[in-house]
Amino acid sequence: MRINVRIRHSLCQVPLSIALLIPAQIGISAEPDRPTGEEQKITTAQRGEAYAYLMRSLFSVRRGEVGAAVDEIHQALQLVPDSPDLLAEAAVLLMEWTGRVGEAERLARRALELDPDHRGALRFLAELSAGRALGSEGDDESRDDAIRFYQKLISGDTRNQPEVLQMLVRLLYLAGDHEGALRIARRLAEERPGDVSATNTLAQLLLRSGEPSQAALVLLGYALSHPPSEDLLRWSEQLANSQQSWAEVVEYLDSQRPFPKDHPAIHHFYGAALLRRERWGEAAEALERAMI
Repeated sequence: MRINVRIRHSLCQVPLSIALLIPAQIGISAEPDRPTGEEQKITTAQRGEAYAYLMRSLFSVRRGEVGAAVDEIHQALQLVPDSPDLLAEAAVLLMEWTGRVGEAERLARRALELDPDHRGALRFLAELSAGRALGSEGDDESRDDAIRFYQKLISGDTRNQPEVLQMLVRLLYLAGDHEGALRIARRLAEERPGDVSATNTLAQLLLRSGEPSQAALVLLGYALSHPPSEDLLRWSEQLANSQQSWAEVVEYLDSQRPFPKDHPAIHHFYGAALLRRERWGEAAEALERAMI
């Protein structure tokens, strides 16, 4: 039985130019012995009772009885003090309901001591550290710790958690690891092919990395698959103009034909690109298709 409660941070909206953070070393202890027989029955019963206390704490909060809810969380932890799931969930509840950062962090760290790969505890500590790093007292050590937590999180499936990759891109960029940030941005764009923000993030990083021509092609790739995308096409045109990279643009578009019939903007863009390459007949044909 799991109670799914998440920390609510709006960190994924942070621009690339902001710094982040998190705590110190995580101790890793040996895995506790597995109980058997009557011991297993007692453990199962205790676990059920512990989660019953967590459920009561939810009802207490709904009644506005936060103090009672905290007491019930503590009673749950006394019953099953070495459950990573319970510790991680208790950390989230205490953070959301009381703002007891120190206690919540200790619980999450204890969960990681028991299970170094516990995703709930990792996510909690990663988000907590990122929130700290956004503050005025953020420092390099805490930012690097946050990167470590997020990098462990992305070892699993992140297709339904784009915010994890988005935050790691920002952290790596802020740490000066532009190559690492670009690698994660590419993964984000691959995992979220219909997400325009993922495409924009990758294009921005390519631009900042001195690869404006590649940024233009990334934008074009999205525009081809997701009409209408006039804003992205305009951005692609600006990049191609600034770099005089129309040869690469035309070569890419040549390889992507035929274009969708219901996408006149891409036909118009292709026609304009062909004009710059002095392929007059093909340009006229493409521009005519744009008018249909």
